[in-house]
Parts: sequence; structure tokens; C-alpha cells
Amino acid sequence: MEYTRTRFWSRTLTHWKHQIPGQLQPSRYFSTKRPKTVLEDIKGMTVEPIRESDYLKTLKLQFTQNGRKRYRDVARVHASIMVVLYNRTRKVIVLVRQFRPAVFVCGAIPSTADNSIESLNSIDWSKVPLETGITLEIPGGIIDENMTAAEAIKQEVLEECGYDVPLSSFENIGEFRTSTGVSGDAQTMFYAECTDDMKVSEGGGKPTNGEFVEVVEMSVPDVRKFINQKVVNANCALLIGMQWFMYFKAGKI
Repeated sequence: MEYTRTRFWSRTLTHWKHQIPGQLQPSRYFSTKRPKTVLEDIKGMTVEPIRESDYLKTLKLQFTQNGRKRYRDVARVHASIMVVLYNRTRKVIVLVRQFRPAVFVCGAIPSTADNSIESLNSIDWSKVPLETGITLEIPGGIIDENMTAAEAIKQEVLEECGYDVPLSSFENIGEFRTSTGVSGDAQTMFYAECTDDMKVSEGGGKPTNGEFVEVVEMSVPDVRKFINQKVVNANCALLIGMQWFMYFKAGKI
């Protein structure tokens, strides 16, 4: 399978200059056919109650703790996998950048704001900077049925980043719980190394499934700078993965 090496769009790099010190390098493998604003092309956002979802099940728990009746709202979600992916050829960490609607909405309004549907729909979302919802993450996804965690993350790396990494190269570095106050779902983290020779496509996710990601790369020195920032538009898995990498791997590669 052929892929195209092109220059990355300078507009995208500009978006990140104020967030990441040093150099955030784009992946060299981007098709010229991909729209330049694939992440930023968001229109017509509205808010409505959840009636049914394939990915989220909401529950109301009731229980007695220490003689006191308690109630908790719980969200059941799929178990997920993530990977710290290191490219040995260019000595960079491979990351993905994508638009996260939940981050966009929560980042645009104060936590104390009125969260009614009417109030949220009164907001002119077109005036909210889209960068509010664009996050930097390590590659990952949910574990599909009939797949092991390792098989699932291998598939995610291929779809999102375009690397066909051997299954045996994925090292399970631990499992932990995310969002313990609401969902408590399990997340398994892996470490893997790749080379340019393993690149078989441009990646970018599966647009047919509503997934649009951009592949970016960060040098090891800039990883150190990144994790020392006070505020980042990223999830905890990225920070955990980077800190693990710096502690266990950075001095050996």
C-alpha cells in the first residue's frame, strides 16, 4: 500500500505554538487529499437529552453506607486501551490530535453554569474557538468484542497512525481506572516501538465511523517540557504515558 509524504499545514502548527513549548512535529505522512481543516470543520452544534446510546449507559445507584442512604449517578462505558508509541527511526513519540465535543462544551462554559438544555442551546457555539475542544492524546480506543486488548490497540495504531506494528511488540504496562467518580471504566496502557518501515498508510482514523484524527510527533526533549506545563488540553492517559516513558524508557533509547 502506498502513502504520500507531504509537508504539514502551517495553520495547524500555529494552533499549537501557544500550548506546547519547543517543536511539535507533524507526521510526515499526510495525504494531499485530506482537507486542511478536517478537525476544524464543525457546524450546527445543538444539545439534546440522551435517549439511547451504543457507548454510554446511565444508571442511578441506591445503597446504604454506614447507615446512611446514598444515591449516585453512574455512566457505564466500554473498556479502553491506549499506547505510548515511540518511533525509533526519528526518535519521536507519535501522538494524535482530535476534536472532542465533550471537552469543547465543558471548556466553553463555567462549571457553575446553568446546564439545562435550553440554556446550552442558547449559546452561539459558532463563536466558541474550536481549539477549546481539540486535544492532544496518545493513540487509543475501545476494546471491540472478540478482540484482546493487545489486538485492539494494534488495530487502533494502524487506523489512527498508519503503522502496522507486530502484535508481539505491544508491551502491557498496566491497567487503571478512569473517571472514578462517574464511570470507573478500566483502561489498559501499552508501550510499543515502531519504525518508518512499518508505515503502511497515512492513518487519520476511520471517517466512515465519524473518526477524524491528525497524527503529530513530539521529540523526547519536548515531552519533558510538555509534562511540566501547568495546563494542557489533554487527557490523563497522555500525561501518565509520557511520565512512564520518561522514567522507564527515555534514558535507554
